[in-house]
Amino acid sequence: DLAFINTIDANFGITYSVPRFLVPFKVNYYSGFYVPYTNFSLSNSFQDRPGFYAVNRISSSFGYDWKETRNKRHQFNPIDLRLTRLLNTSGAFDQFLEDNPRVEESFQNVLIAGMDYTFSYSNQNPDPNQSSIFFNGNLRLAGNILRASNRIFNGQQTAPYEFLGQAFSQFFRIQGDFRIRRSLNKGKLI
Repeated sequence: DLAFINTIDANFGITYSVPRFLVPFKVNYYSGFYVPYTNFSLSNSFQDRPGFYAVNRISSSFGYDWKETRNKRHQFNPIDLRLTRLLNTSGAFDQFLEDNPRVEESFQNVLIAGMDYTFSYSNQNPDPNQSSIFFNGNLRLAGNILRASNRIFNGQQTAPYEFLGQAFSQFFRIQGDFRIRRSLNKGKLI
């Protein structure tokens, strides 16, 4: 009897990093001390809520990670794929989703195919009495290439858009995190 188990999670992931830019053209990159990386990653997340639902999420990405200077870091993933599949649901959970359309949207089978870019800046100093600045910005585009190809080959289509029979998301997202740490006087920060 698994009545005492609230959720069963099984996750795995693997990342393979190559210490250089793998591109089909010559890149003149030199930062002096920092090695750029080309990253390949694959992960899977399975979640089972006994008596409610089971969902599987597969993610894969290809991209680059490099430091321009000690303070500046870039991460660019031209390929970032995520597939969510709802495997099974109970009648009670189906009714819950029907009563809560916003929650239902987060449990739809969907493909997210896109790219993202992250820029980070930090001049944090180990000395706790020094002021510092931190910034992390992310730009994510998804579904735009699939939508354009869908429009070219299938004509005008209404949402939900599909690619090879699979619904996909289309969005543009910008995120930012900016922090300033000021030293007021010795040992006191804001």
